[in-house]
Amino acid sequence: MNNKIKNYLGLSLIIAALAFAYASVSFSKSSDPENYRSFTVSATGDAVGIPDIAQFSLSVITQAETAKDAEAENTNLSNQVTKYLEDSGIKSEDVKSSGYNLYPNYEYKECYSFSCPEPKISGYEVSHSLSVKVRDIESAGELLSGVIENGANSVSQLDFTVDNPTEVENEARTEAVAAAKSKAESMAEAGDFRLGRLISISENGYPYGEPRMLMAEDGFGGDSVDSSVSLEPGSEEYQIEVYLTYEIK
Repeated sequence: MNNKIKNYLGLSLIIAALAFAYASVSFSKSSDPENYRSFTVSATGDAVGIPDIAQFSLSVITQAETAKDAEAENTNLSNQVTKYLEDSGIKSEDVKSSGYNLYPNYEYKECYSFSCPEPKISGYEVSHSLSVKVRDIESAGELLSGVIENGANSVSQLDFTVDNPTEVENEARTEAVAAAKSKAESMAEAGDFRLGRLISISENGYPYGEPRMLMAEDGFGGDSVDSSVSLEPGSEEYQIEVYLTYEIK
C-alpha cells in the first residue's frame, strides 16, 4: 500500500471519529432535560384520618438533700408509674424515657453590698420524663389521672394521631396529582401547545393539628386530679402538595 492511500485512510478514520464524537455530544445535549422547553404546575390534595392512638408525656420530679436520695426516690416513683401503665395494658415498647435531669438547688441570701456570699447548694432535684403511646384511646383520660395518682407530677403534650398515616397520605397524594394533571392540561389548551412527557415530580406533605398541653386548669398536675375531663380525639387532616414538570411540545 503506497503512502498516498495510507494518508487517505488515516484522514477518513479521523473524520469518522470526529463525526461520531459530534453525534454523541449532540445526542447528549438533546437528552438533557435542561434543554427542554418545560413548565411546572402545583396542586394540593387533602384527606382526613381518624386518630387511632393517643400520645402524651409525663414527668416525675423529686427533691432531696442529696443527689443519691433524690435519684432513689425518683427511681421508686418512676417504677411505680411504669408498673401502673403495664398493669393498665400499655406495652413496654410504648413507654420510652424522653429526658432525665439531675441538678442542684441553690440557696441565695439577701445581699445589699457588692461583696455577697456565694450561693450554697440546698439540695438536689431529679426530673424524669416519659413519653407514652396509648393504643386504646378511650382509656387515655383514665391513664392521665392514673399516672398522677401513682407518682407523676405532671402530664403534657397530649396528642391524638394516626399511627400509620400511609393510607391517608396516599389518598391526599392521588387527589393532588390528579388536580395537577388537570391544571397542566388546561394550561396547555389555553397556551395552544401540546403537553409533552412528565419530566419530574416532587411533593411536600404534612399533617395538621397541634398537641394539647394539659395544665392544672385542665384538672391535671398539682394536688388535685379530675378524671372527668372530656378528651375528644377529633380528626387529623393531611395535605400533600405536588409539583409536576412537563415538556412543552
